[in-house]
Amino acid sequence: MVGRHNVVVLGKNAINVHIYPLQRSESSPFKQGCPDCHELVGRKEVCKGCGREGTRSDWLQVFPTGNDDKIVLSREQSAEIKKLDKGIIVAGIEPIENIDKRRITSSMAIDPVKDKKKLPFQDQNDSGLKKHQSQWKQIQQGLEKANVALTVEYNDTSEKVGSIVSEHGRLVLYLMVHDSHFNNFEELPDITVEKSRVEAAAKGIKGLQQKSPSELPNRKNEKIQKQLENPQEIVLETPSSKSQDDSLEF
Repeated sequence: MVGRHNVVVLGKNAINVHIYPLQRSESSPFKQGCPDCHELVGRKEVCKGCGREGTRSDWLQVFPTGNDDKIVLSREQSAEIKKLDKGIIVAGIEPIENIDKRRITSSMAIDPVKDKKKLPFQDQNDSGLKKHQSQWKQIQQGLEKANVALTVEYNDTSEKVGSIVSEHGRLVLYLMVHDSHFNNFEELPDITVEKSRVEAAAKGIKGLQQKSPSELPNRKNEKIQKQLENPQEIVLETPSSKSQDDSLEF
């Protein structure tokens, strides 16, 4: 598992940890192809000013300052900026039940450090990694006992907010969008239904087969291939009902 070292700042403590993502983004199965020779087309990066071609490692970082003005950072400046406020800063606590799951964008595992050598940002007077492992365990079990989450700022390539919780004996960081980037739900119309229909719907839902999202396979590529081999095949058949009755059918 690819991960990196980080620091959790809790009160006067700075605990070294190992952090890595628990999710991978779903990428498109399609690539770009040439209409003439049908070979794959690469993604060429070109400067809009002089037309220079390059790769990600060739470019410098640019910081826009407004009104088309900008500051171009040297590689040394970029390295220093990368260190700026890097870490997970605990701001407070929140009851577990108050976590707004709608705001969660991704999740990260926060594990105790395992390296046998000193970390680059570790104080040379530090008593060693076992101290950080002990502090990690105290946080994990303390959260579990208190039944609360730590509200944190996560500074990496950008500043994010989130909650650290104890789940299954591990520390998990839920990353969330800032309030300024959260779209509140639109107001719902006033909808009323008969109690008997609600009870019937509940009975039908309870009768469905029990299934966890982790049990569902990723069949996107399989569906696309099946459709390409047989264009007449209906990959996803949506049921339709001519009945005017609004009761749910199971």
